Amino acid sequence: MAQRFTQFCREREQTKLFYYLLAAHNPTPVLLVKGPSDNKAQQQFLGYEWSGAKGSEGIRYIGGESVHDINTPLFDPKDRSNASKISHVIRQAFAGEALQIPSELQAYVTQAPLTELLEFGRVEFDAVLSLAVKTKTSALSSRWPMQQIETLLVPVNGAKTKIEESQIVAQGRLPVITQSSNEFITGYVDGVEPITDLPLVVFGDHTCAFKFVDFPFVRGADGTQILKTDGSIIREKYFYYFASSIKIENADRYERHFKYLKKQKIPLPPLNIQQQIVAECEAVDQAVDVAKVNIEQARQSVVRSLEDASKSSQHDKLTHIAQRVSDSIDPQQHTGPVNYFGLENIESQTGKKIGNTASTYGAIKSTKTSLKAGDVLYGKLRPNLNKVHLATEDGICSTDIYVLRFANAALANIFVHYLRSKPFNDAVLQTVSGQQLPRTSWTAMGQIPVPVFTAAQQTALLGQVDAANQTITAAQATITTAPAQKQAILQKYL
Repeated sequence: MAQRFTQFCREREQTKLFYYLLAAHNPTPVLLVKGPSDNKAQQQFLGYEWSGAKGSEGIRYIGGESVHDINTPLFDPKDRSNASKISHVIRQAFAGEALQIPSELQAYVTQAPLTELLEFGRVEFDAVLSLAVKTKTSALSSRWPMQQIETLLVPVNGAKTKIEESQIVAQGRLPVITQSSNEFITGYVDGVEPITDLPLVVFGDHTCAFKFVDFPFVRGADGTQILKTDGSIIREKYFYYFASSIKIENADRYERHFKYLKKQKIPLPPLNIQQQIVAECEAVDQAVDVAKVNIEQARQSVVRSLEDASKSSQHDKLTHIAQRVSDSIDPQQHTGPVNYFGLENIESQTGKKIGNTASTYGAIKSTKTSLKAGDVLYGKLRPNLNKVHLATEDGICSTDIYVLRFANAALANIFVHYLRSKPFNDAVLQTVSGQQLPRTSWTAMGQIPVPVFTAAQQTALLGQVDAANQTITAAQATITTAPAQKQAILQKYL
């Protein structure tokens, strides 16, 4: 009986092992495209809907009369190389290029190792690929010995200085590192003893943010943990890269997370392998740094072009150039999905869309403002944050946002940059009232003089804006895909 049982196990497990080795030998993550489950959202995703209306039965395209006008994130019928469409990402995957997944597509497009798409845990193995990626938290595996993080940590020698938020200033001798996930250095402080046992990792106990620090600093007192590892076993920067890849339990909840992190296990390859991982991950980080520089240079080139054109232009009141849209909508009178923009969805200074704007009317309680693709959204609350965004799809927005509509798409594309410029923002700040919740008003803001660009100027500026946007899109894709690239490096070696 024992012999028959052994034979039974061998027959099944050798098949699993064969497929696992084949899958593990494939270093390229699998590209997964998954549409939404909600019917209305599916229609927007596919770009068409089925009509049963008498006389117009069949497919009705969203965006026009034929497939050549279709509006879908899947593809652009007029431009097959459109980098904002899923088809472009698929082409990159087939060509073996580094994937550049735009932020607006990440709800539909993901990557996963092939081994995570096969089910090896059941007795019967059918070699069927599953699109439901199995997440792994504590059950990590590696070809190398694994050890709990808490056993690898050593005491930090010397000062472990913490300071309160009230002590942080804009300029000073010593940088202050907090658990903020939005910035590396929060501010500065003078007159305290810095932490000098370097390098080490700062971990945000609440935010789960990781920061590798190799210069003297002071830490904020708001839940920062300083982690120093035993250098004879593990390189500090390898620890940083691996720890940054860990999916920490309850990371989306407000609680202390170090108790979860320290129980995680980390593979311990030889130090030379650790250094190779660090070198390749650093190359990804360097590409990100270059991308950030390219984004800033592209934005500054537009600013300079606008400043030059403005000097030679006549000026008129903003209210004569842009129409403020005041179409109110009561979400409770509607059903289904809706694209909702709050101030939190517009990144300060850059205007980039952040977070998820997909919502439903039922989840929104108070009156909002209707908007259309091509409108410029201007944050009137705390305008010093300079939140200005060009909408790319219809929807609704918070009443703390002005919806501005221009005569044509060219002006909207130009003015979204001009309204974000320092001269215009300075002028808006002169119109602000309110201490606790400072706001501008359309009555005052609409009176600000703005340039009236000639047709020739519009054409020239639009060309420069388009070139800058292409640079920014490509650079942003480099930034967006960096975590997946570093994850692939870890998987390759571990």
